[in-house]
Amino acid sequence: YDPPQDPNMFVHRVGRTARMGRPGSAIVFLLPK
Repeated sequence: YDPPQDPNMFVHRVGRTARMGRPGSAIVFLLPK
């Protein structure tokens, strides 16, 4: 998985966790490469 370069797109993807009023968590591991 490569996170998008655009921060807004990243937030949109992570936000899928919270759709429909359900709680959720998102964990992302980023490496400098």
